[in-house]
Amino acid sequence: MNEMIYKTFDLLPGIWCIVDVDSRYLYVNREYIEMVGAQEFPADYLLGKTVNDIPCNASQSSKLFWKADELVKSTKKMVRVLHVLQMADNQWRIFQIDKQPILDAQGNVEAIIFNLLDYTANHMLDLALVLAKDPKYCSAAAKHQLISINKREDEVVLKPKESECLFYLIRGFSYKEIAHVQNVVYSTIVDHIERLKIKFNASTTEELISLALAAGYPKFLPQKYFSEPLSIILS
Repeated sequence: MNEMIYKTFDLLPGIWCIVDVDSRYLYVNREYIEMVGAQEFPADYLLGKTVNDIPCNASQSSKLFWKADELVKSTKKMVRVLHVLQMADNQWRIFQIDKQPILDAQGNVEAIIFNLLDYTANHMLDLALVLAKDPKYCSAAAKHQLISINKREDEVVLKPKESECLFYLIRGFSYKEIAHVQNVVYSTIVDHIERLKIKFNASTTEELISLALAAGYPKFLPQKYFSEPLSIILS
């Protein structure tokens, strides 16, 4: 791959790496090196190696990483994975990992870009704990199987009022507060949220919030709130 691409990733915030079709590292940024505990090694230590070689306990989950890579190669589409891993500091951390394929001129996958978001400190923890307690998912983890949550944002079609309810719900608003800001009666909000639970296959409000967070709903804003582009200088 072009060296200029690697230099571009050096300028991006966050945790990034690129692997080839054999899941061997082509590029890792400084944040990734620190995350896996390889900062004491030469800067190019990981290049040509795989996740099996990283100097932390997350290497024990290499089969899960590779299965996700195979899914990217077979579908030629981005795959989003929630990983609970023991990193360089021996602390358990929760990551959302987006794996994006890079296609060559013939449309074949030649590399995979990883972007890792550390969700240890937010509601992803709730989702991870729910999965950790479910015998079905515990069994899958023991067999090094990927856990698939089929609740991507493009698979859950929401009506405008449902979208607005979810927008407030995942930001900590109570049912009563949502009813107030939407200027409707309390029972209307209850109805909206019950339909949301059905659509997300959630049995509780807490589970609904966790699944909505996992599906990326915090980044979606109800259309009615903005009609024109808006720019705000914060510093």
